[in-house]
Amino acid sequence: MRCPSGPSSVLGCIFEVLRRISVRQGCLAFILAIFPLQLMLGQSPSPCVSANVSILSTEPTVAGGGQIADSYTLTNRSSLPCTLPTYAFPTALDEHNRPLAQVQFRHSLFAVGETKASGKSVTISPGDHAWFQILATDGTGLENTALCSVVKHIRIALSKGGPWIKEPLPFSTCTDAEISGFFPGSPK
Repeated sequence: MRCPSGPSSVLGCIFEVLRRISVRQGCLAFILAIFPLQLMLGQSPSPCVSANVSILSTEPTVAGGGQIADSYTLTNRSSLPCTLPTYAFPTALDEHNRPLAQVQFRHSLFAVGETKASGKSVTISPGDHAWFQILATDGTGLENTALCSVVKHIRIALSKGGPWIKEPLPFSTCTDAEISGFFPGSPK
């Protein structure tokens, strides 16, 4: 195989050689060869997908002012780094797993106990973690709780309309809930 000169054609030639190797040696050889090349070229990792992350929620904690905070830690279970969006896409569900349209999630740059703001995407290496927090008002101290919604589960998607992870999360919310952006690591 002869490669033409020039940076873009040389790069195309390298990818073609790697593709041919992958056909002969299998996909793993291609992935192992292409990932370091992507890093050298400054290409960003692929977006994280629900199938390659696990999620773990903490026990909700009282955040004061009738609010509860629940933190979620995502772990990258794939063999390659992946990038989380600025915010997850949650949907509150009732006891019959129907979406609660009246429960909306506002974006927040902050989380209870966190001193730094979020607000940008987070890349996590294989086995590493990132987390976000949901803050809801539980109705404590409110005279009229008729508009409060009981949330039994929450669906977390990593892209708008994308596949989701369902997590049991029983709580009541009487106003819109807030969702923080992703933070690297685990909650404090």
